Amino acid sequence: MDQYNLTTIMVTHDPEEACTMSDRVLILNQGRIAQYDTPENIIEHPASDFVRDFILHQLEVKRNNIYSLFSEDHAADPADPARREPALVRA
Repeated sequence: MDQYNLTTIMVTHDPEEACTMSDRVLILNQGRIAQYDTPENIIEHPASDFVRDFILHQLEVKRNNIYSLFSEDHAADPADPARREPALVRA
């Protein structure tokens, strides 16, 4: 979009999508700005516990969903602690 000098507003609850598609990200908490920054700064320097927990929680949910969709051994028992580690690492 820089080439066209356009501003686009995208609304999402997916931090991965927001951070990969945007130059700047605005995170709201109860209608107030929790952080407005570059994706790198939000991930490396969250402005609050809310921002850190929101980002980490959403990424963990996404990771667990991917495991449950594509890993037969992980899909069998969602309470299995091994589910938290990628199958390639567990040897």
